[in-house]
Amino acid sequence: MLNKSNVYNNAELLVSDQNPIITKLAIYDGTTVMNFKDKREFSGPLTTQLDELMYFIDLNNHTKIKIDGSLQRHEVRDYPVTAIRESIVNAFAHRDYLLHSTIKVEIFDDRMEILSPGGIPDGLTLEEVKTGMTAVRNPQLVHILDKLKYIENYGTGIRRIYESYQQTIKSPEFSVNQNSFKVTLPNINWNHPVQIKPIVVQNGRRVTENDVLSLLSQHQQLTNKQIQATLGISPYHARKLLLGLIQQGKVVKLGASVNTVYQKLNN
Repeated sequence: MLNKSNVYNNAELLVSDQNPIITKLAIYDGTTVMNFKDKREFSGPLTTQLDELMYFIDLNNHTKIKIDGSLQRHEVRDYPVTAIRESIVNAFAHRDYLLHSTIKVEIFDDRMEILSPGGIPDGLTLEEVKTGMTAVRNPQLVHILDKLKYIENYGTGIRRIYESYQQTIKSPEFSVNQNSFKVTLPNINWNHPVQIKPIVVQNGRRVTENDVLSLLSQHQQLTNKQIQATLGISPYHARKLLLGLIQQGKVVKLGASVNTVYQKLNN
């Protein structure tokens, strides 16, 4: 891998122990960059960085277990493994190594962002890349990663990322600038906290079924605990009111156990 002067060429330097490039990862508490949970730097050969980075991300790719009426539980990871792999490997294979910047992976409660230095080369647009057109900035590195089976080298990366989200209601996003390419993967299991305005029941009157219906009219679905807290009533009172509304065909109960929610029916 050395030339006549015993010096690595650029691609071979990147996969050697002498590689000067590092990769950064940060995990935040919440949906902003205000508070760190953890941060790491990865160094060494690019292949080692890839392996260690993917391993650490996998440790933080949590699994949510959903139990419904079926006999088997459903396990859903925060991020599709295929989407992570394609985003990370493409960032290493196609980044601009002439820019004095680093690949950054940032994990928030609601999303993962992979930022790679360098835009799309050869004048291609994002829409063209989505269709499978390829523009290789680092052909020697791509060849090495292909031979080591890290990539397929067939222009399917972005399409595979999209397809990994097909069975969900969320979709990845891509942002391209002259000197950067960012992939944003939404957390499949993350739901935005429901903001509920308390209902004030005046004159000390007792909360009725109409109060529950009024609350459900403002929100698509609510749990029993959310109804209790908002209306200031006991668990027994909430169950009694909801049962009456269900029997009247005005409210439907969805899910089971801790995943139970209530929804108003539009009669």
